[in-house]
Amino acid sequence: MDSNVCMIDDFSDLKDLVEKSRNVKADVSDEIKDLLARRSEIEHKLKKINSLIPDFHKLQVNAENSSKLVGCASKLALQLSGKVEQLDFVKNHVLKCVDKLSHIITVRNSAIGVKRCLVDSKLDEAAGYVFTYLEMEKDIISLISRLSADNPDNNPLTTLDDSRQILVKMAVEKFDEYVSKRYEKNIVYLLKIFFLLGETNEGIRRFSIYLCSYISNKCELLITTNKSSSQSSEFVSANLITEILEFVADTLKNNSMHVETYCEKSNEISKFFENSQLVCQVQDLLSKYLN
Repeated sequence: MDSNVCMIDDFSDLKDLVEKSRNVKADVSDEIKDLLARRSEIEHKLKKINSLIPDFHKLQVNAENSSKLVGCASKLALQLSGKVEQLDFVKNHVLKCVDKLSHIITVRNSAIGVKRCLVDSKLDEAAGYVFTYLEMEKDIISLISRLSADNPDNNPLTTLDDSRQILVKMAVEKFDEYVSKRYEKNIVYLLKIFFLLGETNEGIRRFSIYLCSYISNKCELLITTNKSSSQSSEFVSANLITEILEFVADTLKNNSMHVETYCEKSNEISKFFENSQLVCQVQDLLSKYLN
């Protein structure tokens, strides 16, 4: 530029030089603007990059706080677990108490029901209430006994025990009455009553005696009928024995279902089938006939 100034000879050269300087200035100005624009763009990108770079100090603080929160949460979880176990224990205890209370109410209602049935002479329903009482667990009975110790006049256990004795006596009287009148269906019905009253053995004993008497009477009738027969004695004897044995077998078969219905213990059922009294009676009848 200095050399160009020295070489200026006239005004036109000066004018050209000024024009060139203006052009250079304009170019420089454009370059500066371009650089400034690029600088702004670079600064904007740097801000974005800086925003993406985490603050490690804050991260450390947050990590420490998170660790403390996790520790507190762990302690709370342990405490909550203990509370849940306690709550579960209390819940089970409450359920057991509710169950026992339900049984106690059932026994008291049974005592009320059996008294009402005795007044109305409803033997079957009354025996059902007694059966509910007899099937109750021993710890429930013991609990009711303790609860009623201060008020013996209102003890449902005493009411049920007394009612049971009355019902057993009624069942025995009814059984004898039905046997004398030969009410077969009512006799079977009373076998169920004996079972409900906890007197299964007594029921089987009486039912066996009745059945022995029934079979014995029938056999005597068959023997009497065959004695008057005009057929040969050997044929009559063989036919009679067959008829008696078939009758005994059919009778035992037809009545065994009643015993099996109300007897759960095999030894009780065997008492019915192995009744030696029945065998002896049939043998005696046949011996008398054959002799």
